[in-house]
Amino acid sequence: MVVLVLEASTSSAKAMVLDTQRKEQKHLSRPYKPGTEKNPRAIFEQLMKVGSSLVSCQTVSMIALAGIWHSLLLCNREMEPVSPLWTWSDTDSYKLCIDLRKDSEYTKEYYQTTGCMVHSIFPFFKIKYFKNEGMIQKGHKIADQGSYIFYKLTGNWFASRSMASGSGFLDIRKKSYSSRVGKELGIMTEDQLPPLVDLGKTAPLCREAASLLGLKQGIPVLASLPDGGLNQVGSDAVQKGIMTLSMGTSAAMRLTSDKPYLPERMSTWSYIAPGGEYLNGAAISGCCNCVDWAKGQFFSENISYSDIEKQMDPRRQVPVFLPFLYGERCPGWNDEKKASYHGLKAHHSSVDKFQAVLEGVVFNLYQCFLDIQKSGVPIKKIKISGGVLNSNPWKQICCDVFSLPLTEDSVSQSSLMGGIKVALMCLGESYKTSHDETILMPDLRKRELYQQKFGEYLNWYDKSH
Repeated sequence: MVVLVLEASTSSAKAMVLDTQRKEQKHLSRPYKPGTEKNPRAIFEQLMKVGSSLVSCQTVSMIALAGIWHSLLLCNREMEPVSPLWTWSDTDSYKLCIDLRKDSEYTKEYYQTTGCMVHSIFPFFKIKYFKNEGMIQKGHKIADQGSYIFYKLTGNWFASRSMASGSGFLDIRKKSYSSRVGKELGIMTEDQLPPLVDLGKTAPLCREAASLLGLKQGIPVLASLPDGGLNQVGSDAVQKGIMTLSMGTSAAMRLTSDKPYLPERMSTWSYIAPGGEYLNGAAISGCCNCVDWAKGQFFSENISYSDIEKQMDPRRQVPVFLPFLYGERCPGWNDEKKASYHGLKAHHSSVDKFQAVLEGVVFNLYQCFLDIQKSGVPIKKIKISGGVLNSNPWKQICCDVFSLPLTEDSVSQSSLMGGIKVALMCLGESYKTSHDETILMPDLRKRELYQQKFGEYLNWYDKSH
């Protein structure tokens, strides 16, 4: 049996194919061509080229799709895009959200209903802003990158409940579109938003898409699922008690639960997992992107990250860095929060400022972790993944700040692997990844030091705007 996964990520087109009989697995990833990251048609075309490079002339039993949470685009009645692709990084609606958050009752009710915060990353508030600006017409279809690609592949327009749960349009408990969509946005759900489907819903691959991929027409295609949700599946973290900590361009932590966790502080989010459970978690906007910024600001191109890290010393009193170059998501959801150094002295070197960025990102994540711990689901294991694994000093900082063992997730391309597992499950088969686990142990001698540093971070965090 052969299954194919196609993923349109934030920055690249990806594909993975698995032949269960031959036990062969291949994957391919290509960055989008410069200037096409916001072009839905160009993304689809590049995804087809990556997919055809892996599976041309092969027999495929099922195709799974992966996309990004929080994406948005407008289409006409013929499902042709009439807008660019907007992602979580597009914050045009931030002033609107700031004004809305002044109404504490509105903010609390929206959060408790949808599992999402009143914040510019969510498509609900992008649409609200665009309607105020006169950019939305009654004939516009409100899509995401995943549902658009599914339409291009099948001629059908569906959205998985898991993907839609990151939009802010759903009632998180009823798992259906919230009444707010019609009352507050004036959107007709049966016409302007895609019908919601559960895991396992497919439509046949259409002739045009089959030709682009070099496959036979009629192969069942699964409705698109979010990369974050599939990451949980691919990392073998679906069962309770396993939290994933993914640190890439941005960062997120996720924990599977039977019910949504929506604290009074409104510091975390709750979405629907691919299988229908809940994913309670938190996300921050600044991670490897902040580290890349620091290297570019303070060092020449010919100096490597490892060269810089060799000069770091956790015992050194470096400045405090608030990692909000791209605004704040969790825990404070402050669109206007700025990145900043505090306690910066003349003797602090470029290495000190770089180290402060690594520590600041981890402190922001640890803030979120402390809230997730209160969800009532015991955290038995934390699986860490992403670009952080390329840095021994940085992943050790994570381990020491959390003061817990961290398991390195050795599964390559977790979201693609999650798509493989979901497709096989829908076909009545299962697939287990065999890999050795590397466990990072905290240096408890540094606990007091990092608790002191974290206290300084919180002090400046509370004073910042």
